Amino acid sequence: MFRMLAKEYRLEAAQGAFEQAVVDLGVEMNHDVLGCRDCHWEGQDIVYCRRSRHNREHPYHECPIGQECC
Repeated sequence: MFRMLAKEYRLEAAQGAFEQAVVDLGVEMNHDVLGCRDCHWEGQDIVYCRRSRHNREHPYHECPIGQECC
């Protein structure tokens, strides 16, 4: 659906509408890892809590920069 909207209304408009829908649904997309007490360092890697999209179980998972976890 996102790709269809992006073709019809431009990528920026589709992305803006998608981000607003996510905010309205209460899904946290910009989790503050450094300020979160549940995210922590383990050796040289960060262990991300479930609210971070870098956690594999987050519905909008995204691999951290420099790490391929999928």
